[in-house]
Amino acid sequence: MMIIVCWLSVAIEVQGQEVKFLSVDVEKGIRQHLSIEDNEDISFLQLDTITSLDLSKRNIVDINDLVLLPNLRRLDLNTNLVEDLRPLSVLDSLEWVDLSYNNLKSINQLIYSSAKNMTVNVAYNYIGDFSIFGSITQCNFTLEGTGLQLNKSAPFFDVRQLHCDASTHPAVIRAKVHTNMSEVARLMYGDNQIEVPTNSDGFTYSLQKEPTKTIAVYLNNGVKGDSTYFIPQTKFRLDANQTVSFETGLPDDYTIRLCSSPQQGSINVDGVNLEYTASSTFEYDEIVFSYYWGPILKGFSKVCFLNKVLLGDVNMDGSTDISDVVAIVNFVLGSEPSVFNRTAADLNKDSSIDISDVVRIVNLVLGQ
Repeated sequence: MMIIVCWLSVAIEVQGQEVKFLSVDVEKGIRQHLSIEDNEDISFLQLDTITSLDLSKRNIVDINDLVLLPNLRRLDLNTNLVEDLRPLSVLDSLEWVDLSYNNLKSINQLIYSSAKNMTVNVAYNYIGDFSIFGSITQCNFTLEGTGLQLNKSAPFFDVRQLHCDASTHPAVIRAKVHTNMSEVARLMYGDNQIEVPTNSDGFTYSLQKEPTKTIAVYLNNGVKGDSTYFIPQTKFRLDANQTVSFETGLPDDYTIRLCSSPQQGSINVDGVNLEYTASSTFEYDEIVFSYYWGPILKGFSKVCFLNKVLLGDVNMDGSTDISDVVAIVNFVLGSEPSVFNRTAADLNKDSSIDISDVVRIVNLVLGQ
């Protein structure tokens, strides 16, 4: 016990009464719990008030900072990357801890725990050694959670990543799966269901028919799975200086992060929705954005913005369709239609109208 305490005391750096954390992810969780801004110091007295803490789904690896919470009784660490449990051994008050969905190979480091009673959820890890229960320890342990891995050959099905990519055509669903199971998993979206292999590190599935609205996507093998949402590409036609709002259809616990900025207009993120304002010289613009659930990437999508008059609408009927394709083809062949907007026909903006503009308007009409 003394060796562990000395080791931990060296690991934690303290300057005066200001606490300096080793893990940025743990610090963020503690700040959110205490409602303390990033530019404010945290004192030891404030840490002493914490008896319950939720640090789930934060990609946490290092939990050394937890030794600063002497009164912690309940701790949620599910869905992280924790392997080293030694810091938990010095928490005298710890009664319950959720360690499900981590990288645990053993829980024997808890044999030196100074707590009296502790319930530990260790479901869905890689534990092959439970010899702690044959050792002398002052703590009474209770294990809970389904899927306890009592040997190295126990089945596991880990969805490392599941996300949808609607920023390209055709849109695809990508997944990385780590498993030792031979059973197939099932991918479901909308009314579609397909079987996918589980004996590989991942797969990519191209949507045969892309949905027209946001839908939930599920990947599971009947025991464990993951979910996300597919947001199809959306196209807006608007005038210069016009503002439009785009509702993604994502749940409120998702967040949007922009992967590319608008080239001509301005973009605002309002929760899980977007608002775009075209510039005074607006012709065409697009936003490719990503969305996350906590720190986990869940997908990409695209919103396209086209000027009502300029882009492809050569016959000035307010839409770009096959009739505009025919008009540009006739122009390239030497026959100019009676109504023909040359600015709208020059899709690649090279000051000439030729076969490259024909290709571009065909792709535009086809949704590309």
